[in-house]
Amino acid sequence: MINDDTAEAGLKIKRINGSYTWDGLWGGTDGIGVSTIVGPAGGGWTAGTVYHFVLDLSPGHIVVTRDGAPLFDVFDPEYAGAQGSIALYGFSQDNIILANVCITPTPTFCPADFNHDGVINASDLAILLGAWGTASGDLTDDRTTNAQDLAILLGAWGACGR
Repeated sequence: MINDDTAEAGLKIKRINGSYTWDGLWGGTDGIGVSTIVGPAGGGWTAGTVYHFVLDLSPGHIVVTRDGAPLFDVFDPEYAGAQGSIALYGFSQDNIILANVCITPTPTFCPADFNHDGVINASDLAILLGAWGTASGDLTDDRTTNAQDLAILLGAWGACGR
């Protein structure tokens, strides 16, 4: 058990791996199953003030803004995107209201990402090979899935938007 009863001012991004302790989420010291990716940033909060946060999460990249100003722009290869959960905690103040919270998936603009998971990998390769000779896996607009499409997929292998 960690005894650090003071939370730092501002915002942190933490990763939770499996089981965790509340002590790991609170304060300046990480605990069992919790590691800080970045922070704190943004200073303290003013009671009765409305803040507008935007979290832009894509595979390997986390961007957080508050009221349009950047707080974090983190490249994190361990963040796979489209997996896990997002949780918001307000430990240091009472009466925090989270309102108008919505999660809007950022569309991937990777034509070779056939299963839309943000990563071009063996799953997409299997889909392309399953569509071989048809138009459904065509990436070159020649209406046939063939070696040219395979070359495009292999050339784009990895996280979308890299």
